[in-house]
Amino acid sequence: MLKSETISEGNFSDYARDNETIFLNVISMKQRVLFTVDSLYNGGTEKSLLDITSRFTRINPVFCCFYQHRQLLADYERVGLKVHFLGMEKPYGFLKAAEFLDNVLKQENPHLVIGHLLRSELISRWVCHRRKYPILGTFVNDTYSPAAYAILNTKRKLKTNFFRCLNRVSAKWCTHFISNSSSIGLSNAAALGIDSNKISVIPRGRDETIYHPGAAQRNGPFNTILNVARTIERKGQQELIHGFARIAPDFPGVNLQIAGDGTYRPSLEAEVKRLGMNDRVRFLGNVTNIPELLRQADVFVFPSHYEGFSGALIEAMLTGMPIIASDIPMNLEAIEDGKTALTFPVKDADACAERIRWCLENPDKARQLGQAAREKALRCFTLDRVAKQFEDLLLELLERFGRRNS
Repeated sequence: MLKSETISEGNFSDYARDNETIFLNVISMKQRVLFTVDSLYNGGTEKSLLDITSRFTRINPVFCCFYQHRQLLADYERVGLKVHFLGMEKPYGFLKAAEFLDNVLKQENPHLVIGHLLRSELISRWVCHRRKYPILGTFVNDTYSPAAYAILNTKRKLKTNFFRCLNRVSAKWCTHFISNSSSIGLSNAAALGIDSNKISVIPRGRDETIYHPGAAQRNGPFNTILNVARTIERKGQQELIHGFARIAPDFPGVNLQIAGDGTYRPSLEAEVKRLGMNDRVRFLGNVTNIPELLRQADVFVFPSHYEGFSGALIEAMLTGMPIIASDIPMNLEAIEDGKTALTFPVKDADACAERIRWCLENPDKARQLGQAAREKALRCFTLDRVAKQFEDLLLELLERFGRRNS
């Protein structure tokens, strides 16, 4: 039984000091994992790391960032995550970054290092290999798929092949890999010559407390179709616009909203103008109120040519709205055609139009699909569940590969 202790005014400072020491000792007993990432840009990987590691209870996460973007730095620090930030402006600067990481390793002496995004991974693998630190690799994108190569010009193909070679050579220094999707893991394993048995899959998760059912779950016809993605060619918005244009005359009260920005937006805007759809298609640009947009919309369309495991898709599932998505393998790891969503062949604008038409003509049945998607997301993709899976896996890998240090 725990012993009760009376604290007098005279011995309070000693008590506080002793218990602070105990607290710090408990923290130091946690196994330290160093996460390296290019920067703290407001991107999917960076936000996911913030959400997941801030929920760790048995591992002490520390971050090392090399490049200048720091949009999320205050958010990391607000939840007590320690960040070593170099802030380089040069796009590469690998030697300077390696020296910085070397100093961080000496200071933190972590039990394990895990790299995220290509530049950070290359830097981390090289430094950890020299200093004999166990390092994990990560896969978040299908970078080397035929679909990815198909849209590259010659210069970008040469650059991608060069970094693929560096990636392939340095991947042999990783003890294990974590992928956010089975299909992405297998694709990268084939491209980089990695044994697929060295890959574990942890999907992306989202905080279900901020994504609630909205307009899509109310009675009545649908009015708003929503796409949330960067406006780049591989996100498939051109097929979505063409598909919507085919059915728009039959549904004059329905509009299409595209939330996101990118290099392909001018081309998309020009196509909307050419189709005479300026009054029916709205480009919202970069927005911060995604949960509210999802609550206000009726149907979510996600026509990507290739993806990572999409956080945007999980967010739509949590809101319980009907989902129409391309049938790429990454999407099919989250949704199932006819049970939790409707899918269509990638790049097929006519098929996309047919699925949109079905939802608009059958709102009650579409709502049933949306509710089934929400139930699956609550079972599989909540942030607390994914964070626990991630921490459990890291503890297992620490037991197998972790550096034994003090």
